[in-house]
Amino acid sequence: MLLVGPDGAGKSTLAKGLIEATRSHFSRVVHMHWRPGLLPRAGRFVGAKMGDPSAPHAEEPHGRLLSLGLLAYNWLDFFLGSWLRILPVRAKGGLVVMERGWMDIAVDPRRYHLDVPEKLVELFGRLLPGPDVVIVLQTDPEILAHRTGELPQEELSRQMALWRKISFSPRTHRLALDASDGKEQLMDRAARAILARL
Repeated sequence: MLLVGPDGAGKSTLAKGLIEATRSHFSRVVHMHWRPGLLPRAGRFVGAKMGDPSAPHAEEPHGRLLSLGLLAYNWLDFFLGSWLRILPVRAKGGLVVMERGWMDIAVDPRRYHLDVPEKLVELFGRLLPGPDVVIVLQTDPEILAHRTGELPQEELSRQMALWRKISFSPRTHRLALDASDGKEQLMDRAARAILARL
């Protein structure tokens, strides 16, 4: 299952809670952040340091040519990782909880320092196995801006609007949750959606 939404919506908190809440129902539960991680981080090849997660837009995007190369590299990780890491877990009765996922690049390319067209990211995404369940966390952008301070309210509004229109596979069950609801209420609705689908 995939957990998405703008910064500050509570993806990591909900992911950890879901892992605990559903562990007894699955043979194995695996938590992934953004991508499968089958391939090493591209920056390791050139000695680049990890960016500051508290300032995701602090650095300028790479040039278009390098951005396209990095997009292809990350897509390869998603493609190989889907077949070699995610699908085998699901085939054996396990659950994979992934935060952000491939389409996060289309919504927030600046986070990954990429200058790539949204439509190209969507096209690449159609070539990947789709998730069974997508949970979209959304709430008032003003609340998110005050909660984290990482991104301005206008950017959070833009991301929220994009997550509402991003399409997934027809077989994917999509559930939108209000991130301002209580933690237990969010957990209950998300867990029930996962168990009903999987």
